[in-house]
Amino acid sequence: MHITLKELLEIKEISEILKPFCIKEPSAVIGSNRLFSVGLALSGIFRDKPENLMLFGEDEYSYIQSLDPENSCQRLQRLLSEQKCAGMIFLKGCMPDFLSSGGKQSGNIMISEQGWEKTATIVSEILDELLAPVMTKHGVFMDIYGVGVLLTGESGIGKSELALDLISRGHRLVADDVVEIRKIRFDKIKGQAPNVLKGYIQIKGLGIINVEKLFGIISTRSSKRIEMVIKLIEDDDFTSVQYLGTEECFTSYFDVSLPLKTIPVARGRDMAKIIEVATRDFMMKRKGVNQSVDFEHHRRDILQEFYNELKG
Repeated sequence: MHITLKELLEIKEISEILKPFCIKEPSAVIGSNRLFSVGLALSGIFRDKPENLMLFGEDEYSYIQSLDPENSCQRLQRLLSEQKCAGMIFLKGCMPDFLSSGGKQSGNIMISEQGWEKTATIVSEILDELLAPVMTKHGVFMDIYGVGVLLTGESGIGKSELALDLISRGHRLVADDVVEIRKIRFDKIKGQAPNVLKGYIQIKGLGIINVEKLFGIISTRSSKRIEMVIKLIEDDDFTSVQYLGTEECFTSYFDVSLPLKTIPVARGRDMAKIIEVATRDFMMKRKGVNQSVDFEHHRRDILQEFYNELKG
């Protein structure tokens, strides 16, 4: 995955903090979310970072200011001409006089309206998302009680109708039919709808529905972390082992492990309520409360009491 500098600067969150100062190569490719300091380059040690952005901050500015004017200009000229990178960001208040007075420039130079920490955090987080690996998955993605629940299953099993029922109960739609899954951290994945499908759901017999217009602005959200997967299957495919629900199952996307629940769909079952309960159960397990384990302890206690009575 990669993005050009021109495309990055057109993003609203980026344009609010980064202002172009001298853009010689707008098509420069950014292929990494890592931002590097130009400190080593100022000392004469150059390491090519052709797909990275680099930062010029307070420490670098203080170093340049400590040099005599001629040496300072030479260091800056060499930095701008020999350091290969996708672009260089000069932080607020750190623009050397050599540049601000119209010195010779090359490459891509931007000025940040913020300090080091805020600039690095915002730019890195946005690049994290833009450069993250992505896959598409057939399913419905919902925000239920604040938990990102991905509903999967064969086409026609009723995922969209179930989503509509959940929306009417106050839960929020993230994506219907097609879910884009991105790995935004080594242990975290996020789901969203393709731009053309955001806020819409398809119901057989009704067609395409604009969820936000029918249920209000709080009925949808643009993206959400995926925390649990629920697989819907036909009742005939359900096994006795699955019925007990004592065995913990997991699935993974981009090597990120997620708890998996398999729930049968049958006529007359209140699926929305069952999904809500499954989500509440997940929330309790996340807090360290496992109802299956509690039941097993309860069962053993009763059997022990019965055994003690027999002995007595």
